[in-house]
Amino acid sequence: MTVVGEVDLDTAPELEFRVTRAAAAADPLVIDLSGVTFFASAGLACLLTAHGQGHRPHLVPSPAVAKVLALSDLEDFLPRSESLADALRHLAR
Repeated sequence: MTVVGEVDLDTAPELEFRVTRAAAAADPLVIDLSGVTFFASAGLACLLTAHGQGHRPHLVPSPAVAKVLALSDLEDFLPRSESLADALRHLAR
């Protein structure tokens, strides 16, 4: 799944819907957030909800997302990679 632009209170519900739907497929889920320019706490809540439902999305964070993860002390909680190719290689193992 690829997300671009801003993830805020207005757009997070759509992200949560899509993450929940994709996670229900029971396949490993990679969320490419490298194109996200703004990442609010609503986006973080969406990722944590997915994790709480037993899904561990693998993230490819942009600098904006990485900053929120670091400020929230969650940078080691959710698995992440520096690029989409790295994330896919990681999941192929």
